[in-house]
Amino acid sequence: MTTTIVKTRNHWRITAILIALFVVVLFVVANAHLIFVAIQSQPDCVPHAKSGSDGAHRAARSSC
Repeated sequence: MTTTIVKTRNHWRITAILIALFVVVLFVVANAHLIFVAIQSQPDCVPHAKSGSDGAHRAARSSC
């Protein structure tokens, strides 16, 4: 093999590895963001019906 062919193969190999690393890092960052948003956006307690006599749905057990 000539040195030009070897350099071209190494260039493509490095490029492929960098693209794969970028995709993995992007995936990890996106999942970390989803976890952060899920933890930070806990809603406060809201008033709910204490009895379901009027046919409305109510909370099974209040967390407040």
